[in-house]
Formats: sequence, C-alpha cells, structure tokens
Amino acid sequence: MLKTKHTSKIALLLLMGTVLGICVLMMRLSEMVQSPTLDGFVQSTPQRIEISAIVVEKQIRQIAENEGFEWPDYLVRLARCESKLDPNVRGDSGHSRGLFQIHELYWPSVSDECAFSVECSTKWTMDMINAGYQHYWSCDKIVKNI
Repeated sequence: MLKTKHTSKIALLLLMGTVLGICVLMMRLSEMVQSPTLDGFVQSTPQRIEISAIVVEKQIRQIAENEGFEWPDYLVRLARCESKLDPNVRGDSGHSRGLFQIHELYWPSVSDECAFSVECSTKWTMDMINAGYQHYWSCDKIVKNI
C-alpha cells in the first residue's frame, strides 16, 4: 500500500464514516422500539412504520413458506389492507386486533397474545383461509381485485 502523509487522514475519514453509519443505523433501530405513551397506546413514527412493514412482510412470507401456504402474496396484501402491516393496531372501536384485524367478539377463542403476534395470527389466518373462510375479512374482495 502506498503510504503518504494523507494516509492517516483518509483512514480517519473512513473510520468516521463507518461510525456515522452505525449511529444512523442505531437511531433507525431505536425508532422501531415501541414507546408507551401515557394513555397506553404506542406512538408510531413514519420511519418505524416503514421499517416495521418491511420486516413484517418478510416474516409473513417466511411463515407462509414454512407452512407450505399456497397464497403468500394474498396473505401479505390482506395484512396490508387490514392493518398496514402493523401487528399492534386495533380497529373497529378496539374490537379488531393485530395484522389481520381478528375481531374479539367473532373470534373470542383467539387470545390477544395470538392476535398481536405476527407468527400466531399469520398461522391462524392461513388456517382460516385454507378452510375457505377468507370472505370473513372485509379486505378480501379488495385484495382479490389488486
């Protein structure tokens, strides 16, 4: 390697760039961490939602692949339509829960723990779809027309 008086400056600049990159990554990751507010709900930043949606989509696809589910694209579109790929969301005046908006009054056997879990709710939804119950989701017709 050619050594010059600028070699140490170049090395320092490269090190600073690496440290800066790590700091930006750490900040992005910290935005993904959910921070409870005083009223008990989680506030989301656009960056957290965007990063989380990518991660959640990959998780859904992986679960579908592991389970041999035939329609992973439909499953992702359904979750995107129902919850914008946010596993913590509540809808229908708080009665529908999680990625697939599992309604607690219609499906009381599904615990909150399962409804808000990416893995459990995805597996439950795949079972329902495989049993022919996809029409129970309000987004079914929308998703099929995409």
